[in-house]
Amino acid sequence: MKNYLITCVITALILSPLAMATVSESQKSILDSQENENCMNKTQGGDNIKYHECLNSELLKSSRALRSKYDKKLEEIRTSSDYDFYDSINDTRKSLRPKVERSYKTEQATWITYRDSYCKNIVSGALTGDSAFVGNVSCIINMNKRRIEEINLMYNPASAW
Repeated sequence: MKNYLITCVITALILSPLAMATVSESQKSILDSQENENCMNKTQGGDNIKYHECLNSELLKSSRALRSKYDKKLEEIRTSSDYDFYDSINDTRKSLRPKVERSYKTEQATWITYRDSYCKNIVSGALTGDSAFVGNVSCIINMNKRRIEEINLMYNPASAW
């Protein structure tokens, strides 16, 4: 079941037009990021320690942004009347909100596992040393941006579709 779920997530990400839409014209690879360019410009390529500190700071910002978006959606699921779904119309009906919440949490955990595995795999194929570190950070930042966009597009019962 776990392998099936991971396969579904990977397939959805590969086929998702959203994934293609987020790659800018100048970005040729998931290993390229604007944050890396900004850090290179800040340190002017001279101080590796400051460069790595800058990249780690950008990674932390990216992780915080993703966590914030995730938490906001989770709070919406927990509190919004838009998620008041029930399994039946009779008196013994049960709310589906706990199931929606569990599914969202599981989905996020699965996505993080996928992201980490994907970035590790992409980097390990061609990069070593400092390039592997930079590539991994850029990959995670780019994947986090895409996940934030996915959460933004996630189903909202109040939307008119």
